[in-house]
Amino acid sequence: MWLPSALRAVLLLQAASLAIGAGAVRTANGGDADARHSAGSSWNPDFRFQASLWWHRDEFPLCGAVVLDERNLVTAGHCIYDGIMRPTRRPINFLRITVGSSDYQKATSYDVGYTYTHFYFDTLGLDHDIAVVRLKKPMKLGEKVRSIPLATSAPAPGTVCQLSGWGSWANRGENNATTLRHMDVVVQTQDKCLGPKDTDVTTPLICVAPKNGDVYTHADDGGPLTCSGQLVGVVIRNGRNGLGVAVTDVSLYTDFVAESVAHPGRGAWPFVSSLLTGMAEAGTCLAITALLARMSSAR
Repeated sequence: MWLPSALRAVLLLQAASLAIGAGAVRTANGGDADARHSAGSSWNPDFRFQASLWWHRDEFPLCGAVVLDERNLVTAGHCIYDGIMRPTRRPINFLRITVGSSDYQKATSYDVGYTYTHFYFDTLGLDHDIAVVRLKKPMKLGEKVRSIPLATSAPAPGTVCQLSGWGSWANRGENNATTLRHMDVVVQTQDKCLGPKDTDVTTPLICVAPKNGDVYTHADDGGPLTCSGQLVGVVIRNGRNGLGVAVTDVSLYTDFVAESVAHPGRGAWPFVSSLLTGMAEAGTCLAITALLARMSSAR
């Protein structure tokens, strides 16, 4: 059909504009090389296990967390404590978990009933930095929330995995996101995550480096590192000063997680087996003192 040249030019410009717009939508909705974030406020089915841990009335999530079952989640041990040099255990009544939406402002909130940190967790180091959070009431698993199995071994260097969370992209100068973001990362050797001051690390860690150089912030600590549909670790220190992201290897703590999940209560029983080991390694008095401290701080 014949059209005036001016009209043809307008139509061509509109078509070009629509093509560019469609390309921009595809990029923003995932599948791009930069792995910006999940689309809109719809729940990405690949990340239904993602939760956030909140402290009191903070504006942003304190940490990430991962759904183990309808009552229990796993996060980083240091997320349960407040402060660095003289950390104190956060009161249970001021902690809550949100799940069920990639937009945390639309997520469902649950009160925390108990928290269990590993018996040998050191608040000043990277060893045994893992905790289990138990809710007062069970979540409803299904369309918006699901659990994820724990890996039984660590991924080999070179493996491509995924990190997810609501923290800011520090190297882009962006604020924390209300919509869940995720990115591909590559597993590195442990030395890529350790700096000159990390001389006391005795537990094997998983180290990952984002493909595009993005750096996560503290809001993503405790969040998941997943590979092939399994939880392989929780973030304990984000990339800084050229180092990779340090992750607790959950395959080393399946017994701890199982004990914590199987013995809800005041927090004593999950640490009995650790007490026996501690009595042999660190002396009876030290181990008993540590256990009593755990029992008194558990709610």
